[in-house]
Amino acid sequence: MDDVVVLKVYPTRLGAEIARSKLNSYGIQSVVRSDDAGGMYPFFDAGFSDVELLVPAGFMGKAKDILEKKH
Repeated sequence: MDDVVVLKVYPTRLGAEIARSKLNSYGIQSVVRSDDAGGMYPFFDAGFSDVELLVPAGFMGKAKDILEKKH
């Protein structure tokens, strides 16, 4: 990916991974970034650090629209 931006910040890795999967199903690549040592220390996921969902800058609007859909 070229320039990436933070699309949304989640309180848990699970929420971010679900959103990443949804974007992927629409053909938008995204990356989940968190400070949990790659999932090795998931307890950092319990409110100790934020989990960011990153998307290419050019897909920001489309990705936001997809995640706001209620289905």
